Amino acid sequence: MGDTHPGDDRAQSETIGVVLLTGVVVVTIGVAGFVTLGDIGASARSTPSLDIHAGATTQDVFVAHNGGSSVDSNDVTIVVVGDNRRQYTLADYTQVGGTDPTRFEPGGRWGLPNDVGGASIRVVAIHDPTSTVLDRDTVSVEVTVAARFDYTPSSPTAGKAVTFDASDSTVDDGSIASYEWDFDDDGTTDATGETASSSFPDDGTYPVTLTVTTDDGRTANRTKEVTVYNEFPTASFTYSPTNPTTGEVVSFDASGSGDDGNIVSYEWDFDGDGTVDATGETVTNIFGSTGDHTVRLSVTDDDGASDVTSQVVTVTSGGGGPPSVTSATFSDADGNITDAEANSNARRTVTLRFNQTMDTGLAPKTTYENVTESSAKVVTGGWVDATTYEQTLEFADNDVDTLVTLEVSRAESDDGTPMETERPLTFTIDTRSPGDPNSVRIDTPRINASNQNAVDATLVNPDSLDGDEVAVLSIVNTSIGDSVTFEEQITTNGGDETTFTGIDVSGLPEGYVSARGYVRDDVGNTGGTVTNDQTRKDTVPPDIVLRDIRAFANNDTVTIAEVTAEDSNSGLVSVNVTVRNDKNERIGGENFTGLSAAGSKTWTDIEISATENVRPNKELTITIVGTDVTGNVNTSSKTVTSQNEAGNGNAGGNGNGNGQ
Repeated sequence: MGDTHPGDDRAQSETIGVVLLTGVVVVTIGVAGFVTLGDIGASARSTPSLDIHAGATTQDVFVAHNGGSSVDSNDVTIVVVGDNRRQYTLADYTQVGGTDPTRFEPGGRWGLPNDVGGASIRVVAIHDPTSTVLDRDTVSVEVTVAARFDYTPSSPTAGKAVTFDASDSTVDDGSIASYEWDFDDDGTTDATGETASSSFPDDGTYPVTLTVTTDDGRTANRTKEVTVYNEFPTASFTYSPTNPTTGEVVSFDASGSGDDGNIVSYEWDFDGDGTVDATGETVTNIFGSTGDHTVRLSVTDDDGASDVTSQVVTVTSGGGGPPSVTSATFSDADGNITDAEANSNARRTVTLRFNQTMDTGLAPKTTYENVTESSAKVVTGGWVDATTYEQTLEFADNDVDTLVTLEVSRAESDDGTPMETERPLTFTIDTRSPGDPNSVRIDTPRINASNQNAVDATLVNPDSLDGDEVAVLSIVNTSIGDSVTFEEQITTNGGDETTFTGIDVSGLPEGYVSARGYVRDDVGNTGGTVTNDQTRKDTVPPDIVLRDIRAFANNDTVTIAEVTAEDSNSGLVSVNVTVRNDKNERIGGENFTGLSAAGSKTWTDIEISATENVRPNKELTITIVGTDVTGNVNTSSKTVTSQNEAGNGNAGGNGNGNGQ
């Protein structure tokens, strides 16, 4: 225990009330000079004994273990009393001296920001397991520079402004020259001034640090953890029309709902039964009866918070004339019945919604125009409610392509008013597949490095067309199946050609390719596929090598010791040798052709007749051009110096070809 405690007389009893997790306990100082803190009615326990020493500045409070028992730091509560009172677990403090932060032991020193104020501070250490006051100390507060701040609101929400106020910061003499705020814990200043404002993008805990600097250069800083809460979303919606009638489509729009993050779900209840009838930011509904309908919207954000709002939608009878169909729907996803769907006798539902309460004892007359019952047959029909009538159609493949129009008549409202004839719905039946192409071909005879980005091909149309077809053509590597596919709308007649230009096949592997094609109509029906013969794709140029070129002076012959040409893909077509003088004038050449087999070919002691005598010490340029079967070209050149007939030409090393 500290040596002196102002005003302390250990021979006198003292009672201190401390609120701990275990409840209200009573501190008593016995006449024997030790301190005990017991639960009311609890039995006595063996208690540790230790000595603490406290220190305080306007910035921080320190507690030091000066000797005695070692205890678990989580078992020690520190009560600090100044102008205000605070209670902490020792583990809340920062260990600034000692080696083991889990133990409160001799030599340990702990610090915490001074949040109680006052000219003097009393510090009481309590051992929680035994409810014992371990020691206490009262110290005067050393006035120095201290960084302090508060913020409002005390429970901020994401995205909203938070005001930070450092006016409680103090300095012993002089003045505070600057206030610097770090709101995102990156070590850089985000704002300056005694007060500052910031906002935080999402809920969570954010360390905020204030650094104050005095006019004589002293600094102090204070960090607080600011807990930011998720702001609940706000549910809001509008609907149109604002005075709906029975059977009318009502649109609901929740785009006016708001949140500090993202709204991830919109759930609608149109009939007040507590179940979700629709989801999405915008939805529609049709009310089948008049009266007040409570529509409930629930929105949930990306943090799981939700909000609910509701409105009463008043629905009236259509009235004012004969009943009419306000909406007619066909349950097929794309509104088209295809050949495959008809072959499986697909069934689809036609739904009619009326704007008035109808006589459900009288079914409307429905006529499907432009199609026979053998292709589209009504199998069921009936009223779902007083404003909704449904029919189920079954389809069969009769090789037709037609636009079907639904005519509705003879339905009556519940007051006996008949409807007028309407045609509220159309859909397509296309069960006629296109014919097969007559043929398909690749028009580029040789695919090489120079044309692989612009290959042409042709599909010869089927003999008969309906006018809604697309030609689909693929160039396919016949070995591994890789392909590129292109489409062209058929604008020519049956039996004519549809051309494809500029096809890029550079992504296909080397080897043989073929064209495959078919025709597809506007609803996805397809005819058969045709293919053509193979075409080679070879974009690798041949390899050309020159060795030991000799040029003799005062002679009309240039001798090339060896030329090797190789093409491992399609094979060579020709190798051309050209000799030029120092003026870049062609003075001779030789051409070798007919080398169609893949592999390597070597020529030795090639004698090139020159059109002029080769003079001594003149430069000659020898160029070899190799062309393979698919048209790839490679060139190799070498410059030599002519010598006397008895001398050796300067070969200058080997010459190797580079693709062109």
